[in-house]
Amino acid sequence: MVISSIRISKILAQKLELVAKQEGISKTEIIRRSLEEYLTKRLTQKPKTFDDVLALIIKRTGRTPKITKDVKSVFDENYAEEPL
Repeated sequence: MVISSIRISKILAQKLELVAKQEGISKTEIIRRSLEEYLTKRLTQKPKTFDDVLALIIKRTGRTPKITKDVKSVFDENYAEEPL
């Protein structure tokens, strides 16, 4: 494991302390679980629109892709959420 240090507000620290006591687990464990849940959710989100996909490509590559077809209409018509 890696040791990390964070700064949080007094109110957030109080809430963390309260939940730790209620749950009977350490503050560290609450932070670890919270980060795991948040990051897993964030990293597995699927883009919902063409603009979301384009923004993701630009963010990851640092450049705008060359698009030769009207991808927006194709994407809007054919993109569907996959069942879990």
